[in-house]
This record gives sequence, structure tokens and C-alpha cells, in this order.
Amino acid sequence: KKYLSAVDELWADSADKAIQEQVGARSKAEYVLVDTQAKFEKFLAELSKQKAIALDTETTGLNPVKAELVGMSFSWQAGQGYYLPFRAFLGQNTLDIDSSLRALRDVLENERVGKYGHNIKYDLLMLKAVGVELAGVSFDSMVASYLLESDRPSHSLKALGRELLGMEVTQISELIGKGKKQIGFDEVPIAQACDYAAQDADMTWRLQELLSKQLAPAGVEKLFNEVEMPLVEVLAQMEYNGIKLDEKKLGQMSQDLEKQTHDLLDEIYQQAGEEFNVDSPQQLAKVLFSKVGLKPVRKTKTGFSTDVNVLEKLRVQHPLPGLVLQYRQIAKLKNTYLDVLPKMVCAKTSRLHASFNQTITATGRLSSSGPNLQNIPARNEMGRQIRAAFVPGEADNVLLTADYSQIELRVLAHFSKDEQLCEAFARREDIHSFVAGQ
Repeated sequence: KKYLSAVDELWADSADKAIQEQVGARSKAEYVLVDTQAKFEKFLAELSKQKAIALDTETTGLNPVKAELVGMSFSWQAGQGYYLPFRAFLGQNTLDIDSSLRALRDVLENERVGKYGHNIKYDLLMLKAVGVELAGVSFDSMVASYLLESDRPSHSLKALGRELLGMEVTQISELIGKGKKQIGFDEVPIAQACDYAAQDADMTWRLQELLSKQLAPAGVEKLFNEVEMPLVEVLAQMEYNGIKLDEKKLGQMSQDLEKQTHDLLDEIYQQAGEEFNVDSPQQLAKVLFSKVGLKPVRKTKTGFSTDVNVLEKLRVQHPLPGLVLQYRQIAKLKNTYLDVLPKMVCAKTSRLHASFNQTITATGRLSSSGPNLQNIPARNEMGRQIRAAFVPGEADNVLLTADYSQIELRVLAHFSKDEQLCEAFARREDIHSFVAGQ
């Protein structure tokens, strides 16, 4: 507790100093629009002198596989930022994206020039999509914030800029709107786009200056440099590669389950003595408890519960609850995986591109989204068939799976140096039986 308190005090002191230094930072900031070749050459000359830079990409969307690059912003000094527009409304000056990226490649692909970003995995993916292999990635302020305070309400750039730097920030929704009236970033007037994008790079630079000093006192500097930052590039490559899906197999499985669903519904209606909406908890409760006469297990605010635990208890009394459980299981597999996964395959790559997130869980585990590939069922035959639809991208390739063996107990044995536990592992005993017998 004393250690944690000291870290908290150090964090608070540093944050307070940063806020004091950064109050009014936006009004003092110098953000430069680089929208002509002459300005670009002057910018490039300065960029080429830097040993480290903060960068950010502005795009047409959040999905790096589908989005297009609109512009890039850079910073290498607090209070300064540069925005390079590649796409904009007609009549506004922009740089030629191809020639500009060719000129920038000497810096972007130079591993001796440190690259700072916020969620830099996204920038890695966007630049890879336009043929640039970003090298020298050394700091991600989102990852640093997560390691320092994993339960922080938000690790977003805007939240950290406002909270830790005391900067007035513009939310993206203020520029592009929301819902049906939302526009693309390439439709935002360039002057506004410049202020927004350049500030992002400026905040990233400032956050690096602030957060990098907190890592060692918090005891996470080695973890950050040797595990988390290298992992950023690994995850970016995984997301870029994606995974091949046997859409034909899933389509056939969906048809088979559709038939099973209809057969189950017929049997459910027969057992109930009437047709009803099986997906409605209220209608199901009425049939089970009023029509069939089963005894309710638990009551909620909206009526008698028909959740999975209740149905498991009731299935020994009547066939209907068991049939409903089968129906729900099949419907979930069909609606969550079989019918959805094929629609998420990218038309350009013919692959499924999920996101792997480092800064979501409080425990340090990765999470997956769009889709959640860590939640594909495996405990029943149908789930295993769905997993089998994830196939190698090339005919002569194979997919391998690996898992640690009793990793938690092995770590415990290593750090505790418990002789009996270590000997049990050395003898290759069933470690769970061994522990239970002690």
C-alpha cells in the first residue's frame, strides 16, 4: 500500500505540474498547414533532422482495412504541430499523396528515428495499406497510460490531453457530426482539420514527455519496452494479415441449423399445445407456468424467470424446457457466428480482419473485437465445426494451436520455490490432483 501510495503521489505531482505548464497550451500552440510543395520541402528538411517524432494519421473511418488516408500530422516539440492534407474538398490545396509518401519514407521507414503515437497500431496499419512500413516504433501513449493506470475510465488521446495536459480538446464529432449527418474527415474544411490533427500529434508528443518518466517509478518500464511495445507491431501484422474463412462450410452449416430450428419449433409447439414466440420470455413463462403447470423457480421485476439456470432445473420435470434450451443454443450459434462471420469478410482481401486490443481488460489480457475471435465456441461439436471453418490462407499451409500447460501453477512454483510443487512438475504428475491431495 505504501508503494502504491508513493506511485499515486508521484503520478499526481507530475500531472499537476504538467497541467500547470500546459494551461492555455492550445492558444500558445503553433499549428502549421503544409499544403503546398514549397511548404512540404521546408517541412521535410526539418523533419529529417529529428531523432524522434510524434505522428498521427487522419482517415475516412475507424476500420484500417477499409479506410483511406486523408492526411498526416507530426510534432517534435511541445506546442508545435504540422498537418499534411492528402484529400480534401475541391478548391482546397492538398499534397500529392504518392509523391509525398515517397519523400516521407526515408524518415518513416528509418528505425533510428523514434516514432511516438497514440494507438499507433492503427497508424501502422494505415501506413502499411499505402505501402509504408513504419519503423522505429518506440512509444504508444495509450499503452503507457494503460500500464500506469489500467482502470482509468478512458485511455483516449482526448481524455488524456484534457486530464493530464490541461488542454482544450476538440472531439471528432464536433467536426464530422454524428448519425445520418456525419461527414468524412476529408470533407472537413482544411483549416479546422489542421488544428484538430496537428493538436493530436502535439498532445502525443507531450504525453510521451510526461508518461515516459512515470514508467520506471511505477515498475513497468521493462514491461513496456520489452513486451507491450514489441507486441504492438505483432498485433498490427496479425490484424493486417487477417484469417481465411471457409464461407461455403459456414453457409452449409447455417442451412442445416435452419432446418434443425424449424424441427425444434415444431416439437416445442407440440409439447406446448400451441404456437407462441419462443424468443419472448413473457410468452415462454406463460406457457411453462400457466399452460404446462411447471412450478416457477425465480421471479424478476418483469415476471417469472426463464433464463438458462431456470430451464436447466425445469428440464427434469418436462421435455419443453430442454427443447427450448436446444433451440436457444442453435439460434445463438446461427445468429452470432454462422450468419454474421461471412458478412465480416473483407471484399478486398477475402479475409476476416479482427482487432486485438491491449488496453481494454484490467488484468492485462488481450481482448478481441470486430469479431471477437477469442469467443468462438469450442465446448460442443457445433462450436468445434465453426472453429474448423477458420482455415489456412494457402493450400500448403497449416494452422497450429498451442497453450501453456497449467501456467498459473508453474508460475507459482517458480516464484515460491516450493520444493514439493517443483518436484511434482519435474515428475510430470497431474498437478491439479497433486495440489488437491495436499
